[in-house]
Amino acid sequence: MNKDVIYIEPEDDITDIISKLRASKSKVVALVPPKKIGVLRSAINTKLIYKAAKSSEKAVVIVTTDSALIKLSASAGIPVAKNLSSRPKMPSEITEEDEKPSKVIEEKTPEEKPAEDKKPDNKKTTEIKSDEIEKKSETKEDKKKDKEKQKEERKNLPFFKRNKKWIIIGSVGAVFLVLLGIWAFAIAPAATISVQIRTTSNNFSEAVSFTTSAGAASVKDGKFYLETKEYKQENAVNFEATGKKDVGEKASGEVYIDVYVSEPSASVAVPEGTIFSNNGLSFTTTRGATVTWKEYDSNAETVAECENELEPSILTKTIKPDGYQGCLLTAKVGVTATESGDKYNVSSTESGWSTNFAGAHGAVYNKVSFTGGTSKILTVVQQSDVISAQAALAAKVTGDGKSRLMSSISNDVMPLESTYKENTSEAVSTPAVGEEVKSGVTPKLSSTTTYTILTLDKKDLTTYVDDKTKATLAADQKIYETTDPFLERFMEDGNGGYTARLKATTKVGPTVTEAEILEKAKGKKIGELQSQLKSINGVSSCKVEPSFFWVTTIPNDANKITVNLEVEK
Repeated sequence: MNKDVIYIEPEDDITDIISKLRASKSKVVALVPPKKIGVLRSAINTKLIYKAAKSSEKAVVIVTTDSALIKLSASAGIPVAKNLSSRPKMPSEITEEDEKPSKVIEEKTPEEKPAEDKKPDNKKTTEIKSDEIEKKSETKEDKKKDKEKQKEERKNLPFFKRNKKWIIIGSVGAVFLVLLGIWAFAIAPAATISVQIRTTSNNFSEAVSFTTSAGAASVKDGKFYLETKEYKQENAVNFEATGKKDVGEKASGEVYIDVYVSEPSASVAVPEGTIFSNNGLSFTTTRGATVTWKEYDSNAETVAECENELEPSILTKTIKPDGYQGCLLTAKVGVTATESGDKYNVSSTESGWSTNFAGAHGAVYNKVSFTGGTSKILTVVQQSDVISAQAALAAKVTGDGKSRLMSSISNDVMPLESTYKENTSEAVSTPAVGEEVKSGVTPKLSSTTTYTILTLDKKDLTTYVDDKTKATLAADQKIYETTDPFLERFMEDGNGGYTARLKATTKVGPTVTEAEILEKAKGKKIGELQSQLKSINGVSSCKVEPSFFWVTTIPNDANKITVNLEVEK
């Protein structure tokens, strides 16, 4: 099987050895180290060689008789050979006889090869005595020659190889200096030009009107839109419900009442809703009843039978009152308890009854016990609970609603303090008065306070002031500044609108534009530019601030020039 022989140079490091190993095209590679090579006297390096050979699917052999290197090869699992022609063995198989110096080694060792030709001839070998090699390697003279040879090889290297590091550092530095120069003199230069304009102040004052309808507003005509800003604050307090309510079934039954009819054509009506009470328990009629005396014979010794014209029939009895002839009738009416509860199941009785019916002239009684009344007691909200909670709710209303409203208004609008209002809705109980409070529910009393204020767009006011002022200016004048307009005597006009007097101060001066200054500034020296700007009508002073201390000329690029027009203080 063909093998590739790699001669390790004294200056090779572990990366050089691994690179040569991987670059070899043979499956078997023999590494021939020089005498006393330091790079292979490391267990880590020999293991790295082994891993590199394994990953490249190659068999590596170290050609050496150095006992120390044989031991390191053993720790890495690399076979060794005495020379290029001997059979490789694992270090554990080597005998004392194998450790003796071989008589056959390479014709040229790395030390004997010329510095210019570092590629060995893998085919030529010769025989020398191994004991002589060992003797030479141990002499100080050989060590000295090795060092001198290494120095000579370095001297013979090309200039670029010897000074590669300094050449790279110098090149990077030169590129950096070039880039720094480009930035400093082409990119970085910029300037800010501040120009103060001499102006005169004019006071503006004019009557204007306002409307809360956006469609009716007209800035041109001095009629401004007032927008309503509002903030709603929910106020709520919890309270305890103390009311009790019986929501069971209501009892019902029939009540009998004696009524007197004196004339044949007369009638007595018991209206629906008539109240009958028994020992404090109230009942009302579910329907009315009309009682009449149908048959009457004034010559008869007895009064004819009296009958009721309505169904159900009225129980009747015939009587003859002393000194007067008439009929005392008994009417039967159905009634229902006014409240739920089993206490309304009244037993039959002829006593204890009363009524608000004015036509009753005799007894009121029930023949049959009332039935159907049942009790089911619930906790409910009662009016006294709500009244008690209203004081705590009122304390919450006096919160920070106004400050929250004012903080929500931007600086672009003017709030009109005289239009500020607070409106608190009627307190609402949840559950409502008389409603059940279910288990786990805490009654709550709540209300909503709405804070409102009218606001005015400042931009509309400024636009109106500027438009009115411009109409009075000369062609070479302009408005440089308009102070925040304000209103005096703001009031309602009686027609749903408002009126006020609008006031402001404008500062007017000669027309100086940024374009004019930019045109004069491009490419000029800073001192020269300042002199030119001061000669412009209306300019009282100017200041040029370069971006860096070395910038003495204004750039030609308008994007690198900032112009600030300021009104003279």
